[in-house]
Amino acid sequence: MHYNKCHRLLVLLFLITCLATTALGQEFRATVNGRVIDPAGLAIPGVAVTAVNLNTNETASAVTSDQGTYTIPFLKPGLYSITAEMRGFKKYSREKQEL
Repeated sequence: MHYNKCHRLLVLLFLITCLATTALGQEFRATVNGRVIDPAGLAIPGVAVTAVNLNTNETASAVTSDQGTYTIPFLKPGLYSITAEMRGFKKYSREKQEL
């Protein structure tokens, strides 16, 4: 009898783990990532990249790494304005990017 209870508990825990893993894969939010480079193709660290939801005005931002890469996760679906700016460089902007 004890064996059956343990077996059922293990099967239940296994099923819960499988369902939890599946649920994690059902993300509805978007991630914006990229790399900022100069005209010579060299990475530019320290660039402020900002994404603004045009419908809600919610703002999310990141700063480029030493390799010039950035990631802005967990953005709600919608239209965004994405800008990259750094002192000494011209501001770059992309309007109405649908995520």
